[in-house]
Amino acid sequence: MSTEDQSARQQFYGSLLILIVLAAFVIGKLLTLGASICKMAACCRRDTPYQELKAEASSEVPPQQHHTPLWVHISLHFFCAALALLAADFGLLSIQCGICWEIYVLWLLVMLIAGMLQAIHGLVHLPSDADVPDLGKPIVTPVLPILGEPLDIFKDWLFVALAMSQRTWLSFIIATLAALVLVFSSFWMRQHHCAALEEMLQPVSHAFRRRQHETFLAKQTAPSKLAVATTEDLPQAMLQSLFVIIYGGSNTQFVFIGISFAKIVMCILLRQYALESSGRWGEAWAAKEAFLRMRVAVSSSLCGSQSQSVLMSQHELAMALSDLGRHEEALELKQQVVAARLEVLGAKHPGTLASQHNLALTLGELGRHEEALELQQQVVAAELEVLRAKHPEILKSQHNLAFTLGELGRHEEALELKQQVVAASLEVLGAKHPDTLAYQNNLAATLSKLGRHEEAVELQQQVVAARLEVLGAKHPETLLSQHNLAFFLGELGRHEEALELKQQVVVARLEILGAKHPETLASQHNLASTLGDLGRHEEALELQQQVATAGSKVEGQREPNP
Repeated sequence: MSTEDQSARQQFYGSLLILIVLAAFVIGKLLTLGASICKMAACCRRDTPYQELKAEASSEVPPQQHHTPLWVHISLHFFCAALALLAADFGLLSIQCGICWEIYVLWLLVMLIAGMLQAIHGLVHLPSDADVPDLGKPIVTPVLPILGEPLDIFKDWLFVALAMSQRTWLSFIIATLAALVLVFSSFWMRQHHCAALEEMLQPVSHAFRRRQHETFLAKQTAPSKLAVATTEDLPQAMLQSLFVIIYGGSNTQFVFIGISFAKIVMCILLRQYALESSGRWGEAWAAKEAFLRMRVAVSSSLCGSQSQSVLMSQHELAMALSDLGRHEEALELKQQVVAARLEVLGAKHPGTLASQHNLALTLGELGRHEEALELQQQVVAAELEVLRAKHPEILKSQHNLAFTLGELGRHEEALELKQQVVAASLEVLGAKHPDTLAYQNNLAATLSKLGRHEEAVELQQQVVAARLEVLGAKHPETLLSQHNLAFFLGELGRHEEALELKQQVVVARLEILGAKHPETLASQHNLASTLGDLGRHEEALELQQQVATAGSKVEGQREPNP
């Protein structure tokens, strides 16, 4: 076949595939529209002599576990394997050209028809009080690159068939390993991610049960996607790369290898940011911890345990552990980083001072305030030697030194130093900088401890308003400032206002941090105190028992760290 004929053939089948997918998408939309119209007509025909009352739907729907039937899973693999082996046997699969267009069109049509039949079956059996799901995207998802797990399965079986078609011992070994990877990945997913597996293999069926809505990035970086990437995509990509090095490969195969590696990198690198964008901060910090532990292990094996990249990764890991409330683990890791940086960088290097600064914060979190104060005084003295007087790092260190003075009961000294820091930060960083707001937040706490509650409330209200604007309603720092404002209101006897605000904070922290995070427990502890102040002692007792059951030591009012 001439080059012109090959180009014309490629253009024809490329256009045909796009048209088929678009047609399936339109059919799905039409099915959705038709079902919605029928439902509306049925509602209009219903002759009800009274106004039917419906219970308000709960905002929290318990998670439901659904298993993809084993026969569906096996049938998909069998169909893809049989089609791939037949293509290789009839010479429709080659290293240079990839798969024959006709075979791919056949697979595509079968998958889209199966999706449309699932959609029709689901609509027929849809309960009368259920909403009609949008079926356009779920029907075409299985055949789309990156989104479609069935397409990945078909691609992997094509590789198995291609390797077997070379008829060498090495190619048979590669084919066998690739097939075993598919079997192992399927078994793993059924054991550990059965609900996610249904969404990947049967998006149409999942559309009829979907309750929670996540962003696209959160879905593509979910733990189930990472499980597929590590158990299937990564080993397959490595085997296919080895095959290409030995036997060569087509452009299509290079593209699929690149997509596999891209999916792995996306799952590892972007999970934290996807969760943060959804306001799920507790899960985001846990994802960050997992990523940093992996980065530390890789960096240590490549560069040695004393390299700057390893120390920076350990430093960030310790910060993530502190965010998760695991201060004992964070302390041990921060002490290792400080010792290594003192040895490698010296006592006055900015990296060493930053590590000591964070070590002092963790000592304070663990109640070891005398040790924290001594270390913070050393850091401030060293920073004043190497940095200008109002440098942001010096302000941060002075602020934390003032915080520790307050923890030791030296509130007048703390107040004077905090006022200096706030004034300098307003001048250097501006009124809405996160650090400035943190300094004002802690200044308000000190004012409250000195009995100047009106001033504390006024300043804290400014901080809350600014953080709502700058950080958003569900950011942990916003919630922390609201937590403190509620405490100050309680000190003024404005318990009803304090109660309302504390309830908002508890609900938000349960959602984004989880039930056992120290900040959540602190909020529940303070909410129980306010309930007691209002004479609602039974509710207060029940909530205090929940906090005690969680098994964590919590304090009432707590000042944040920047």
